[in-house]
Amino acid sequence: MKKVLLSFLVLGLVLAIGCVAQEEQAPKEEVAVELENLSTIPKQGLIAVTGDEQLSVARIKAKKEGSKWQFPIEEHVDEFIEVGLHSDTFLVLNNSHIRMLGSDESIWLIPMIESGNSAVLFDAVYAKEVSCEDKTTTILGEGYDISKFEDGSSFEFDDKWKIGLERENGCTKRIVIYLDGYFYDLEDGEQLNLFRNDNTILFKFTNTDSNPQIEIIGTKPTGDK
Repeated sequence: MKKVLLSFLVLGLVLAIGCVAQEEQAPKEEVAVELENLSTIPKQGLIAVTGDEQLSVARIKAKKEGSKWQFPIEEHVDEFIEVGLHSDTFLVLNNSHIRMLGSDESIWLIPMIESGNSAVLFDAVYAKEVSCEDKTTTILGEGYDISKFEDGSSFEFDDKWKIGLERENGCTKRIVIYLDGYFYDLEDGEQLNLFRNDNTILFKFTNTDSNPQIEIIGTKPTGDK
């Protein structure tokens, strides 16, 4: 009986901790206010790339703008408005940064250092160009049947990542996988899996209390879905 009671107490504590963590996370609309004060910063001189198609690392430094550290983001107005994303500035990476990406793949990020040196990944978006004739496609090194994708559904059954389908004249022209919510209060060196839970794309902040930078590590997987 004591063991059962103890189990219930532990479960209750875990649930309570989870609820507190959820309550502490501000609505995304509130965090978006920080974006209004960010300047667009070109990527030149702030990105260092190493590795090859099998394993590559992009290190992106922040730049001090007034009292804030800002990562290089550029304006792309209404880029993902069709799938319901309203951000207008992004750090855009392609196969010149993450070499395992195809020429028709790109990654769009909004990394932030909020007041108090809180590290936030506000938006993370993967985009893949497709044509009307395509029945299958390759996403981050894995093969997928396009007909199985549904607008608004979860990618790989992970509710953090949603699928958006951009269409033109009845044809899917771009597949978008985007973060539903955001990652906040990220610790120095804490690694996140982006888009798929298999270490293909890893993201982390480093040096957040001095000279912040992010690292995006791309590892080419094998096999088809």
